[in-house]
Amino acid sequence: MKRLLSPLLFLVLATGCATHLPADAQHSGTKTPPRPSTTSTASSTPYGQRTDAQQWAKEMAARQGLDATWVQAQLAQAKFLPQVPRLMTPAPKTNTTARDWADYRRRFIDPIRIKAGVRFWNDNAETLARAEAQFGVPA
Repeated sequence: MKRLLSPLLFLVLATGCATHLPADAQHSGTKTPPRPSTTSTASSTPYGQRTDAQQWAKEMAARQGLDATWVQAQLAQAKFLPQVPRLMTPAPKTNTTARDWADYRRRFIDPIRIKAGVRFWNDNAETLARAEAQFGVPA
């Protein structure tokens, strides 16, 4: 299970810490958080050396019932990638881009991807069922 959790936890930790706001900014009453700066000290400091990131790892471990040392070790491997916050930000809504389902389907839904998805589902059926029961997210 740790093998499956490690990449997922790594992604969550990396994105969560990349957009983590200082405590004073979280309660300032602003509706939209400022975009993380790619040149800030926090962004350039490795997560394994950041006290806010290590505290977050301890809290996440406690909430998820994971070993805190293991979570902190995973977080210490994370690196801030400046393009991640940009890629996570939704594109502005415009009416100029038409969605072409047939084109999307032709490029992304093919027999190879369908087989891979079915294989993943079958290989991870037990974990998916547990996640569905625990978190209420359909497999």
